[in-house]
Amino acid sequence: MCGILFHATRSSGTIDAKHIEISNEKSISEIITNDLAHDIGIAVAENETQTGTVKACSIAQNAGEIFECVDDNKIFKSLVPKILARGPNYASLMTHSISSPSSSINLRMFSSVLSLRAPFTSQPISDSRYILQFNGELYNEDLLENNVCNHNDTSYYSSKLAETLGTEEEVIKVIRLIKGEFSYVVVDKVENKVYFGKDSVGRRSLFHRIEDGELYVSSIYPHGESDWKDCEAGIIYVLNLNTADWNHLAETPRSIIEVTKTVSTGPESKTQDDIDYVAGFLEVFRKSIKDRMMTIEPFHFKDLGNEYVPPCDLTNAIYDQENSSVECTNAQFGILFSGGIDCTLIAGICGELLTKSCESTSPKPTIDLLNVSFNNRRTNLSYDATPDRKLGLRSYKSLQEMFPNVKYNFVEVNVSYEEYLKGKERVKKLMWPCNTEMDLSIAIAFYFASRGWGVVATENEGDSGAQQMKTYSNCKVLFSGLGADELFGGYSRHERMFQEGKDWVETPERYEQLAKELQKDIDGIWQRNLSRDDQVMSCWGKELRYPFLSEEVVKYGCEVVPLKWKVGDRIKKRILRETASCVGMEFIRDEGKRAIQFGAKSAKMEMGQGRTKGHDRLG
Repeated sequence: MCGILFHATRSSGTIDAKHIEISNEKSISEIITNDLAHDIGIAVAENETQTGTVKACSIAQNAGEIFECVDDNKIFKSLVPKILARGPNYASLMTHSISSPSSSINLRMFSSVLSLRAPFTSQPISDSRYILQFNGELYNEDLLENNVCNHNDTSYYSSKLAETLGTEEEVIKVIRLIKGEFSYVVVDKVENKVYFGKDSVGRRSLFHRIEDGELYVSSIYPHGESDWKDCEAGIIYVLNLNTADWNHLAETPRSIIEVTKTVSTGPESKTQDDIDYVAGFLEVFRKSIKDRMMTIEPFHFKDLGNEYVPPCDLTNAIYDQENSSVECTNAQFGILFSGGIDCTLIAGICGELLTKSCESTSPKPTIDLLNVSFNNRRTNLSYDATPDRKLGLRSYKSLQEMFPNVKYNFVEVNVSYEEYLKGKERVKKLMWPCNTEMDLSIAIAFYFASRGWGVVATENEGDSGAQQMKTYSNCKVLFSGLGADELFGGYSRHERMFQEGKDWVETPERYEQLAKELQKDIDGIWQRNLSRDDQVMSCWGKELRYPFLSEEVVKYGCEVVPLKWKVGDRIKKRILRETASCVGMEFIRDEGKRAIQFGAKSAKMEMGQGRTKGHDRLG
């Protein structure tokens, strides 16, 4: 994963070509730490370490050069720390000038890198013709031959570009052929063209602004700005820098590898008797999970010791006044875990795959189950009494019994009212331009869950003598169950289409209405959820992966699974419930849908919000 920040502007003069790198992770961490302190209103002072104050960093020389190089651009400079937070292992700034018929064009490209695939590849990548900034993960078959991830996906993308003849058609062909969850910027230094966009589902955030002879492209939307646009899923944007009118962007769909997102109408498939829908779904779902597991290299974990304070967190300075010791989980990856059917199916399939592939491995492969719970003063519930905590704990115990050769860490992320208030302003900035009460209640739950700061019971939860360890989930990859509700009809509004008083009525007309609603859900998921969630959770230097939103799963869910296998016989997400039974996870089969803001109790956190509506704008 990486952060992308790109700026092109017309100018009467050229800028010097530069390539400034920051490879010192401590320097990067200090810059991110100070930016975080600023966001949440903590004073930054020299030589002070008392509670509520963070020691100012001495910026490394290279980092200082970067800030000096962009000092004339307020927007670019303000975004540099946000981009750094997404990729805390490495960062660099590259400047380049292009001569066009009417003026010089100056380019600034800043990338940060969270290194998850070997060999390490710095960004931006520049060769004799192309400059590439790439954020994401690719799962093309020739990258994953023989069940081995045999190539860094960024260098793979760059090599495919280098093989082209240089025409716009050839570049677009390469963009269409890559498969995965990603966003990108490509500069053709010969044709003076810029290509940018994101994958067909829109699983990585990317925004742009173009006006008055300037183009910005960024993984982060600048807080408070209103004239930026979210890049649409599956659209390849092309700007010819030689043209006089920069206000026109060519927009080309990624049609060759475009995910088929057309929902089949009619309650049943014409070939229903000939298809085992559960077996077909399990095949594509297992592959989606396996691809996302095997591309964490070197099956990512690093023993950092037990006395460890997570970087870029300010936990001791701000959130934790006791300065107690921290136990790192050292898990291979984590799962955002409410205990519901979507995330528990992911956790179960992961356990199944790891059990088969790591039978003789010692120590056991480890998965963090990140379960968040809020101290909501309006509900007056303890952390252990929230619906998601109780369900999560039950599902965790069942998973551990089912897969004893895999270690599941049930990480209890407990968010006090004081922590909520400290994080609230930062989350509002990170999720911008989303700005409703519902957005905040969802985003802040993901923000704290992905941070990974919590406790793990040393013995069976609830037993006498059980103790709590202060824990930091230091895994860098998180799996999310997002997409299951949109594909398979998991929302209450899908169910209400068939309710008539106490009766359940299924007609072709109602299923046609359901198809239209599901189509709207999957078409709009990039704008409604994915961009917001990616901005918020990536701030901790962690990457989100979505097994339900792989190209194959989306295609199967839209084209093959009949509507009656989504919502039918008073059952939502029927295909997933049948799948749970098929893989021996009956314990989760009948659990209902509960939105995270209600399950974790992150909605309406402040007194006097009883009448607040989810669509209300934030003040």
